Order: sequence, then structure tokens, then C-alpha cells
Amino acid sequence: MLDFIKTIRENLKDPKKKAITQLVLYVIFFAIVFMLLANANDNYTPYVGNDNNSNEITEYNYVININENNIITNITGIYSNEKETFSYNNTEYNISDIINNVIENPVKYLVSDYYYDNIKKLINKSEFIKTTTYKDDSKETTYNIKVSDYFINSNYECINNCDNVIVITVYEKEYIDNVVIDLTSVNNYNYLIDIKYENIISK
Repeated sequence: MLDFIKTIRENLKDPKKKAITQLVLYVIFFAIVFMLLANANDNYTPYVGNDNNSNEITEYNYVININENNIITNITGIYSNEKETFSYNNTEYNISDIINNVIENPVKYLVSDYYYDNIKKLINKSEFIKTTTYKDDSKETTYNIKVSDYFINSNYECINNCDNVIVITVYEKEYIDNVVIDLTSVNNYNYLIDIKYENIISK
């Protein structure tokens, strides 16, 4: 390193080598700046999972399990060409029931917030933490998102704990098939939402 600095100094004193040496120094400087900027953005990685983002997901089954301080709520449903039916508390509803406020809060919001495409949007605005790839090519990826950012496009308003972090764990192989959202930091008690997607069809 000292030899390199010494050579640079000598070249700057030589009129024949000064211009090219300055050019090399500029190139090195801008390369370092570029790398620093690239590394600063590494944490925010848009979702580029195994499912082809150019393919529209048109049909799937889903199961939403909500564990709110050990009280379990279960919602099962079918999404198909923007038409949907789902079951909650042994009663079947459809998308018009959400629009017409037939189904009670907050379940109607949970169903729409956790559509497959909405989950991908949520991942896109989250902070990438780590990915583990398994022998069968399945992946487990962890993301963090601030409570205030999590609620931006939701029907809920962030009032408390807005700077706390929500942990999102995504499991996928060909498609995203399981997402676990830990909302404990929002509520200050155990609160997990586990969403499973099955029979996924894309076009």
C-alpha cells in the first residue's frame, strides 16, 4: 500500500504521467462511491422469488391462522379470477360481503390484506435480513419492516409502537407457499399470522 502511494506521488510530480495518474485516481474514487451506494441499498431487496413476477397469479387456495395470545382464528378461502369465497366461524362469505360490510371487522381486512399479490407488495417494501436455501431448493427468507411502514397501505392506522419492528418469514419453492408475520411488537403480546397458499395457478 505504501509503495502504491509513493508511486502515485512520484507520478503526480512527472508532467508526462500526471494526467493519466489523475484519471486513474478519479476512476478509483468513483468506483468506491458506487460500491458504497450499492451496499447501502442491499438491505432493501425487491421480491424476486422463485415465482416469475411476469406471471399473474390467477387462482389459489389459502388458509390464514391467527394466534392472538393463544386464541386461534382460522380463515380458509379460494381466490379465483378476482372472485372469492372464504369461511370464517363456520360461515361462508364471498367478496361482495366484504364490500357491503356484511362480515365483521377486522376479519374482512385480514382477508384482503393477505391476498398473494398484497403479500408480495409487503415484502417489496420490507428490509431483507437473510435467506436460507435448503437441499430441495426451497428457501426461507426473513424480512423486517417498521410498524409504521407496515400499516401504510392497510385499513388500520398506526397509533402505538410505530417504530417497532415486525418480522416476516417467507417460505417458498416454486411459489410463495407460507408466510408468517409476527405482530407481537405491535400489540405487546403474542400475535402471529400464518398464511398458507396452495394449488397456485398462474398465467
